[in-house]
This record gives sequence, C-alpha cells and structure tokens, in this order.
Amino acid sequence: MKAIKRNGYKKHNPIKQPMVQSPISGNIVQRDTVAAIHESTEVTEKIVSEIIQYETRLPKALAKAMRAVFTRQQLAECSFKGGITTKGLPRLGLPVAERDTIIDVISRHFEVDKPVVEQKMRSALHRFYLMFK
Repeated sequence: MKAIKRNGYKKHNPIKQPMVQSPISGNIVQRDTVAAIHESTEVTEKIVSEIIQYETRLPKALAKAMRAVFTRQQLAECSFKGGITTKGLPRLGLPVAERDTIIDVISRHFEVDKPVVEQKMRSALHRFYLMFK
C-alpha cells in the first residue's frame, strides 16, 4: 500500500487509484468518473439488500451488511467518518459511498430515520473494533 502524507500523518490509500500532481498540496487521488461511482453504489446496494432480505433485527442486519461490504481491516482500523478519535490518533474513515449506501438501504428496509441507523452503525463499528483489535 502506498502512504500519502497529509497534515503530518500518513494516510493509506487502500484502493489503487491514479495519483494527480497538485501544485498546492502535492499528490491527490484522482476521482473516479461519475458512472463508475454510480455503478459501484448499485452493486453495493444489491449486495446489502440480498444479505438483509430476511433479517428482522436492525443491529444484526447492520452487522451483516458491514461485514459483507467492508474488509476486516477496515472494520478494525477505520473510524466512522475519519479524523481524530478519543485517543487522539487520526484514523481513516470508512468509504463514504459504501457507508451511505448501507445507511440508505437499511433505513428503507426497516423504515427508520437515517440518524438512528448512523448511531447504530457507529455502535456496531465500535464493537467490530473491540472484536478485531
């Protein structure tokens, strides 16, 4: 994995994406095309829908969806949105597109507001962190 240095700490780039030289901030990851992002979101949405199809409990469905979409390393090392944690160490956030897709699908499936799902997802991520560390 290639490390990108930003704000005095190293940030890992787990996805192999082309780098673009910026005169101000150095190397930045080039954004994917809108079509590729939309396609990956549809695939993620289909995976999550199939996994939680018969699940009746929100926390269990959330845990299943997170295990299906994110890697074990992401669940163990990433924070929900990224940034400084309570211990003061900066951690990467979960990928935004996948995180938002899980929240959307589960909120529609269980007919719950998105902030409720976000809160439960944060709790599930904390449990994964304790389980995998």
